[in-house]
Amino acid sequence: MTWNLPVGEDFLPNISIDFLEKRLAQEQKAKPRLRLLAALRRKQNWSFDEIANDLQLPRRTVHGALWRFVERGIDAAYDAARCGRHHYLNEEQQMDLRNRLTAGPKANGFREGFWTTRMVLHFVEKKYGRRYTREHMARTLQKIGFSSQKPRPRNGRKPSDEDIIRFKKKRTVWCLTT
Repeated sequence: MTWNLPVGEDFLPNISIDFLEKRLAQEQKAKPRLRLLAALRRKQNWSFDEIANDLQLPRRTVHGALWRFVERGIDAAYDAARCGRHHYLNEEQQMDLRNRLTAGPKANGFREGFWTTRMVLHFVEKKYGRRYTREHMARTLQKIGFSSQKPRPRNGRKPSDEDIIRFKKKRTVWCLTT
């Protein structure tokens, strides 16, 4: 990457100043507006320093934006697509997890009556070989239709078995309908 980028008509030779001004006027987002304005200024024979002072950006940032215009054309006003990190469990595995969680902990080899996030973490690691953080697992569970709720004691009394069964039925119906 060099500092001697084209200037004036040599910068974006197939794009006119009028076109850049129209795109600038139509653009709503701040970052693409700044980039388009930098491109317009370069097309109008402005130097890096003049553009940087006008936009109140570092000279290096202006140069990087203008270089991307040379490489990618007018699309350089927008960020390039990024792939990001993939989900740990694919769609099929998420549906399988949902079905297994709906069956309950006892059906999956646990002794307790309700799933906890910690239990699900251990289950997913054992079954699918994937390690999650608690926060990520909570988001994943929410995505597949679960929430971190359980019947709470009222007025200091422990919920009865009937309360737990009623809650489970209500929760199972809700999970299966979403």
